[in-house]
Amino acid sequence: MYNCSGQVYFLIDMLNKMAPDHPEWQKQQPFASLLKKGPEALKDVGLSGAFDALAGIYSNQPISDIQVNAQQFLKKEHPAHKIPFSETTYLPMVELISYLQKNQFKVFIVSGGTLGFMRAFTNDIYNVPNEQVIGKRPIIAVGNSDGDIEILTYATEADGIQLGLLVNHDDELREGLGGHVERAHSLARSNSEWIIISIKTDFKKVFTDKTN
Repeated sequence: MYNCSGQVYFLIDMLNKMAPDHPEWQKQQPFASLLKKGPEALKDVGLSGAFDALAGIYSNQPISDIQVNAQQFLKKEHPAHKIPFSETTYLPMVELISYLQKNQFKVFIVSGGTLGFMRAFTNDIYNVPNEQVIGKRPIIAVGNSDGDIEILTYATEADGIQLGLLVNHDDELREGLGGHVERAHSLARSNSEWIIISIKTDFKKVFTDKTN
């Protein structure tokens, strides 16, 4: 099973919804590949192609409309996990945020997800207000890909108490393999302030769904 983020599935959902009004997408890349192959096409078009497609669906649409579409999408069933997308958030992450908030931490979310998509669920699921997306240097940073190297480095290079957690998507059975973490893992092994968290061995329960 190939694992990818809900943002990618949302992108595919929006492309299919808008495709009838854009017949040119059937022959235009990266739209053609994404419409034909779905999430699997991400391996062909890459992140730059995904960003081009996002730009195509976001153009001339206010954030509020994107947010409404995202809220509707999150009610749909994940094709692999057979639970709503809204319940595929990681339970240990929700628990960590709740623990920090109970101990007077103000939590900010920094994500590669687009603003309209993230705002559709961050308040309800993580209890983090929409405006808390960027803050001062954190003392705890949690990431799961090479794209999080900068925030992990920024959090742990300062003097004083700091902690970097790097989640390893290594549970093919419960979640599916995925993510680009080669550089991040290499850095984590040489950085005493970074701890690698294994989904396979450290997550008692993976998702926030109500089953099992």
